[in-house]
Parts: sequence; structure tokens; C-alpha cells
Amino acid sequence: LINIRVEDINLDKHIYTTTVKDGKIDTYSTVHIIGKGGKDSYRVILPEYRAFFEELKQGKNPTDRLFDLPKDTKATRQIMSNEIRKITKELGLEASGKNHEFRKYHCQIALQHYLDKGWSREKAESFVIQRHLSHSGERKDLKQIYLYS
Repeated sequence: LINIRVEDINLDKHIYTTTVKDGKIDTYSTVHIIGKGGKDSYRVILPEYRAFFEELKQGKNPTDRLFDLPKDTKATRQIMSNEIRKITKELGLEASGKNHEFRKYHCQIALQHYLDKGWSREKAESFVIQRHLSHSGERKDLKQIYLYS
């Protein structure tokens, strides 16, 4: 989160790109993240989160950081942990300060979003694990942990 810049959020244009991890994708309504080993990843922004990202971008230049976080990793983790505790408490989830509960909540919302759009359960599960968590869509252990626990 420290390095995400305004220009990494695409809410406006259908731009197609190819990544090693995801293949050919439309980057519309995504956050561009450079992950482990420098791999490009485009995380999907669900319609429910669109206003949140629009607000974060408002009044900032393209190269500005999206979140006002310290560059010190330890301080940033503490701030994020506190924010996650606050958000998970507001959502009525276990508030451990770890992002695990929040990620589970998001993945379950995402799964329901795609099922409501008429996707098959298998396709929706795989897409959520691959594009929302940036893991292999075939990992059954992650499906169980993030979608059904």
C-alpha cells in the first residue's frame, strides 16, 4: 500500500494488457500492484468500492501516493493494523489487527458479486482467488480459507 500511486488506479478507461500472472486482461476498474519478484498484478475494484477509490484520488496528482503512509515499514504496518482493527470491528468481524479477516470478508463479497452476475461457482471462485488475492485460481486451500470459512 505504501507505493500505490494515483496513476495505479484505473476507474475510467478500458486498457488491455498482458501479464505473466493473469494473461491478457482489461485493466478497467483495477489497482495496479507490483508484487513479489516485480510481477505486475491488477486487482479488481468491485462496484461497492468505486466511490472509496474515487475519493482517494480526488485532488491528487497522478504520481502522488494514494495513501498518506510513512515510508518506514514498521510504522506503516502499525497504522494499517490499527485501521484494519477499526474496519473489521465496524463490519462486526473478529478484530485481530491482521488483514486476514478483512481479506476473507472482501473475497466473500466478491464471490457473491460474480455469482449474482450469473457466473458459474467454479469460475467465480477461481477468479476471486486469482485476481483479488493474486494467487493461483486452482488452490483449493485458499478457496476454503477465504470463501467458505
